[in-house]
Amino acid sequence: MLIFLLFFSFDELVAVVENRAITEQEVSYLSRLYPGMSEEELLDRMIMGRVILSVAKEETIVVDIEEVRNEKERIIQNVPGLQVMLSHPYIDSLYTEELRVQLYMRKLIQSKFQGKINVSPTSVRDFYESNKDSFSFPPTVTLERLDVQIIPDENNKLLKKAQDIINQFKNGANFGVLAREYSDDVATKYIGGKLGKFKPEDLPPHFMGVLQIPEGEVELYESPYGYHIVHLKGSDINSIELEHILLDYKFEEEELKSGFNRAKEFKDRWMSGDTSLYSLIEPMGRVPVKALGYTLSSVIDTLDIGEISEPILEGSKFHLLRIADKTESTVPPFSEVKDRIRDLLYQREMDKKFRDWFANIEDKVYLKRL
Repeated sequence: MLIFLLFFSFDELVAVVENRAITEQEVSYLSRLYPGMSEEELLDRMIMGRVILSVAKEETIVVDIEEVRNEKERIIQNVPGLQVMLSHPYIDSLYTEELRVQLYMRKLIQSKFQGKINVSPTSVRDFYESNKDSFSFPPTVTLERLDVQIIPDENNKLLKKAQDIINQFKNGANFGVLAREYSDDVATKYIGGKLGKFKPEDLPPHFMGVLQIPEGEVELYESPYGYHIVHLKGSDINSIELEHILLDYKFEEEELKSGFNRAKEFKDRWMSGDTSLYSLIEPMGRVPVKALGYTLSSVIDTLDIGEISEPILEGSKFHLLRIADKTESTVPPFSEVKDRIRDLLYQREMDKKFRDWFANIEDKVYLKRL
């Protein structure tokens, strides 16, 4: 008992279900893998799963290792960044156990309630008529993008400077000394480029690749502000410690003018159907106009299908955007959404039945929230 108390004094208990403790650390780590869920919601789900498992002896449901492995692989394919976060064995084991619990719950719900719920055509139609506006599709635009560097890589002195700094580091130079000498980030250069510690989910978008850097190594990243030479100083289950050297974009007026003219030439070639550009054109797919932000959406509003924007400056590039298609806001006909509505109403009813059933078994299990 003394060992038990000493262990948990360093990791606060938040709940106990039968003889299974749930700790604050477990909830905190797992919450990183469920970004749309609050820690309180996640704790509720963990408690529910463990209550159900505690009465599993009354059921004939089995979840084997292969099912869990397949489910994990399916999720990782849809959420690529998850693989990196699961590289820590402790987080991987927590996530694997949570998947097993959720698969068990899914099977349990299906076995107990599937086929016992009826959603009438009338209720589906009534729901559609009462909530028609919620089914409306927002205005969207299908875009293609072509990026033109202000200065081609082969002539980019700033890029060459970044590579020179990286080479100095690889040849043994101290990163902090290099940061104080070269970095344009006045907030960090005088402290050796230290950015501090981050949770993986709190990394700036342009730094997401640092999760693949070997500890102690550096990598070059580009953001709207400049080139970042990022040093992964250390990492553990809790955080990633980073340092960086920022090289600001400092383009001369003549360089910007030259880059703009090059972008205009690319636009003319694109409009004329120059097939040699096809490999440079990036499909952006269909996106809601609102998601583009004010600046881009105002540009898009002035263009018709097939037209290409004027060069748009961002960071070290000029963007050219082509409108492949546009759609206005529409309300889909009932025939297109009736199956979705039926599934929604079915799931609501199943959730209600499950929660009623859960309320009855919850009283049979020792459960303590702390």
